[in-house]
Amino acid sequence: MRGFSFVLGLVAGAFVILIAQNLLGLARPRMGPPPPAPAPETGGPGTGGGGGGRGAIVDASPERLARIRAELEASLRDVQGKNLDPVAVALDEARFDGDWGKVDAVARLVREHGAAWVTPDVAPPPVPVAVQEQEKSLPVLARELERRREQLERASRRNEATDLLGRTDAESVARLVQLFEQPPAPIVRHDAADGLARSGDERAIAALTAALRDRDEGKRRVAAAALARAGYLQGAAALAEIARRDPDPAKRGLAVRDLAQFDAVVRGDDHLALRAIVEVAREDTDPEVRGKAVRTLAPVDLAASRPALLAVVDALDDGDARVRGLAVATLRANATQFGPAPGALEAVEAALPREAAVDNRLGLLELLGLLGDEDTLRALDAFAATAEGRAVAKEIEAARAALRDRLGLK
Repeated sequence: MRGFSFVLGLVAGAFVILIAQNLLGLARPRMGPPPPAPAPETGGPGTGGGGGGRGAIVDASPERLARIRAELEASLRDVQGKNLDPVAVALDEARFDGDWGKVDAVARLVREHGAAWVTPDVAPPPVPVAVQEQEKSLPVLARELERRREQLERASRRNEATDLLGRTDAESVARLVQLFEQPPAPIVRHDAADGLARSGDERAIAALTAALRDRDEGKRRVAAAALARAGYLQGAAALAEIARRDPDPAKRGLAVRDLAQFDAVVRGDDHLALRAIVEVAREDTDPEVRGKAVRTLAPVDLAASRPALLAVVDALDDGDARVRGLAVATLRANATQFGPAPGALEAVEAALPREAAVDNRLGLLELLGLLGDEDTLRALDAFAATAEGRAVAKEIEAARAALRDRLGLK
């Protein structure tokens, strides 16, 4: 929405300058002979009520406003869909000419249609500025860089699908669907899916959503990625339904993986995609699917999402040793990126005496070295005196050493 905010700023600036010209009688220098004196103005609808300043153009008749709007809308049908330069140029010209009518037309156009140029109608609402200004986590930055790389690569390609980007007429959408279903090359399917997602057309989104249940895994993956990049809630809802209820564990696991492509997941937002992953991690009957869901939560800021944190912590007591091991790995990876999540240390300390699998015990000890405090040293001393602790005595000593070093203790 930065482009949209920029244009709104230009609109406000244009009004301020024009008001200054009117109230203070400021005249801008012109090349050539001075302009003729303006004709007396009369009040009435669309004329500004006789309040125009020296040299100002105040024709705001409905016909002129409609013509200006039509010209701007035609120039804004950019292939990339987000180019607001024509609006900025129009405002600069209006400010230079003192053209109240054009400023009014641009202001109305921005207010009524500006958001649609930046955000598809069916996408989630824009992120508030206060949230945008927060420091971004490494996973979020990595995701943004990946999106940018994809955009640059797509811009350098030329094929029938890229030529149709930004087109929303029925014929173009139908052709993009055909290229997605039967692409002449794999990359064309990617570009066609991206074009369908960016079109905002209901038929296009329906085609991508239907592909999420296709037998072709590659096709499903491409459709899910396109829907996730554009943030379509329909795509998240369809994937969540598969992840929760499909009878095939393999398809449930793939749906969980695809849900993780939504940017809201790595941010830890209260989003349909993240809620579905958390539910699968806690409730799926297949341990392999539960484990995939738990591991998917590794790049999520667990401090920002308590449901995600609780899902990982609860997995430390899962009945399957593989799931418990993935929970340990998830907490370790998460702590490396974000630092200790609230409550994670206590959960790890409680899980250590209960853990029967040696490999998982070693992972928990390593995690304590990363998360622990001085109280953890005493807990390790108590664990070292047990039969389970004696089996991993060397690892306990390594965890103690790492913890002392991190805490600056001798």
